[in-house]
Amino acid sequence: ALGMILFQRGYYLLHASAVKVGDKARVFMGAPGAGKSTTAAAFLKAGCTLLSDDLTAITFDEHNKPYVVPAYPQLKIWENTVNGLGWNELNLARVSEGVNKFALTPRDSFPDEKIPLAGFYFLHRVKNRAAVRAMSPVKIPTETLKHFPLESDWLDEDMLTSMFHQSILCAHHAEMWEVRRPEGFGALEKWVENQMQGYEPA
Repeated sequence: ALGMILFQRGYYLLHASAVKVGDKARVFMGAPGAGKSTTAAAFLKAGCTLLSDDLTAITFDEHNKPYVVPAYPQLKIWENTVNGLGWNELNLARVSEGVNKFALTPRDSFPDEKIPLAGFYFLHRVKNRAAVRAMSPVKIPTETLKHFPLESDWLDEDMLTSMFHQSILCAHHAEMWEVRRPEGFGALEKWVENQMQGYEPA
């Protein structure tokens, strides 16, 4: 219901997780199992701030610059991610009884202001594809449409035109990367460390 309200109000919505790194936002998308929430959790462990999990809303200022709107201070992660990143299960709440998924709730540092968008990261785990590849802006509308979080019935011609325009604005103002998620939690944490130091996502 919240997603439908945001969509009706003109927000650009994605099935994605987002974190604040420095003073800018990075958004992670991918097919189920690609590691959106796990990647976000690794950034949180490194001291970054959660912005959204599953549903990410983007708005634009008068200059058409994109901003991520902070959502709700909860990140849901599976038990293997909890253990792999060294979180203490005793300090986390189970999402539901009998499900090995836990909720990180970093309320103390959760922002209440929109955050400038720095980049989209399209995560995958396909070994015969490039580990890192900059994406052409012309591919962004098609790729982001795959991660629309609501029913496709909402996408009439006017909405599709609006989403196409919004995706191009994001591509104009932010970096767009296709990234194979590092294998193993140690490699993931090292990758996150490099990102926080300003390296390209190699």
